[in-house]
Formats: sequence, C-alpha cells, structure tokens
Amino acid sequence: HVFAKELKIVTAVLEKIEAGAPMPETMSGPTLGLARFAVSSIPINQQTQVKLSDGMPVPVNTLTFDGKPVALAGSYPKNTPDALEAHMKMLLEKECSCLVVLTSEDQMQAKQLPPYFRGSYTFGEVHTNSQKVSSASQGGAIDQYNMHLSCGEKQYTIPVLHVKNWPDHQPLPSTDQLEYLADRVKNSNQNGAPGRSSSDKHLPMIHCLGGVGRTGTMAAALVLKDNPHSNLEQVRADFRDSRNNRMLEDASQFVQLKAMQAQLLMTTAS
Repeated sequence: HVFAKELKIVTAVLEKIEAGAPMPETMSGPTLGLARFAVSSIPINQQTQVKLSDGMPVPVNTLTFDGKPVALAGSYPKNTPDALEAHMKMLLEKECSCLVVLTSEDQMQAKQLPPYFRGSYTFGEVHTNSQKVSSASQGGAIDQYNMHLSCGEKQYTIPVLHVKNWPDHQPLPSTDQLEYLADRVKNSNQNGAPGRSSSDKHLPMIHCLGGVGRTGTMAAALVLKDNPHSNLEQVRADFRDSRNNRMLEDASQFVQLKAMQAQLLMTTAS
C-alpha cells in the first residue's frame, strides 16, 4: 500500500511538470539551466573519458554508480567521417553489449543527424553493415538492428535499439516502456558479458542528442533493474561525477524514474 501511495504521488507530480522544466529545488538542489549545448560542446569529465586502443580519447564517458560501471554515455556523434569512425571503433574495441539510440526520428531529421546505425557504410578503416531485425516492439516505437562492424581483422556484431518516440526533455510516453527498454538492454549481452562489467568493456553504449537527459534516464533505469532499492538521488550524483553536472537534469524524466522504482518495489513486495 505504501508503494501504491507513492506511485500516486509521483504520477501527480509528473502531470504538473512541463516538458523541459528544470529540476525542482526540493528534488535536486541547484541545477544548471536547460540551454541546449551544441552536441560537440557538452562538457566531458576527462577522468572517465573512454579512449581507443591507440590512446585517442572519444567524447564518451563511463557512467558509474557506487563505484561500478553501468554504461557508456555520449552525445550523438558528429556528422564527420573522423567522428563516426572513432565512434564505430569504440563500439568494436569495447565490444559494447548493445547500442541504444534514444534520439527520436523527428529530431534526427530536424537536426540532420546521420542514421549511421542502419544501412551499410565505410567510415575510414571501419566498415558497417546493419540489418533490421524487428520494428514490432512497443507498437513500432522501437526498431532493432544487428550491426556488423569490421576493421582490419577485427569483426563484431552489436545489437542496436533505436527508440523513435522519446521527445527531448520529456519522459517516455509510459513508465512501462522505460522498464521494457531496460529489460531489453539487459538481455542484449549476447557475448556472455556480465550485466555490470568491471571495466569500460562489454557495457551498453547509450546516446541521445546531448547525452544527459534521456541517456541518464536510461542508464538509471538499468541501475533500478539491478536493484530497485537504489537511491536515485545518489545515482544522479554519481552520474554527474561520472560525466557532467547536467546528467538527469529534467524533472519529468526523474519523476518517471521514481514511478518506475515504485512499480518495481510494489512488484518485489507482492
């Protein structure tokens, strides 16, 4: 009953929050404004920045909670051959368990972002060939691909989930979809990798546009699936230490995480 009551409260709060509203002070302490940075100028914590085998840093961070890696997080790769080659090399070298693209179809078209995860391309030394597996998930809101990558003698196939209906600065249409997504990501460890790696290898790679709101929400949902009793305020603080102090900055997305947590706790209690 306690969980049902909490779920009612967070749902009521969620309904009152407008899309893109900054986090209420009571939930977060001071937050930065929501001015949209250009994809390339999102701040990066250099201590947790991912590096390729040749030492080249890429604009991606390892998100950790309680000292354990959860996921790799970045902004949408820039539409340049160098940026896309580095992004693909990272997926290949780190043997990411899956790639999760949270940028909606509308936003990709509006900002002319490269649909690099579908079709066949050559980016520098990396060749890609992506096959669509399904678009039936969640009423067609999620497309799944298998993307084959090759670079020299190295080859790797990575499952890709593209979530097409998640608007920037807003929660997903339903809390159930967030939980469903977290389950799908956790089940994508096709190479037998543990759900929570001890390094920056075999982790899910998650990005939206800037890699702070939707990306942080998705990674936090993975933490909740591991342990529904996790302290979400601490998750947010750890993610901000891991990447930048804008992680999980949108109030409505954070409230949806609270709602998902209440649902999970209700299920485990029954």
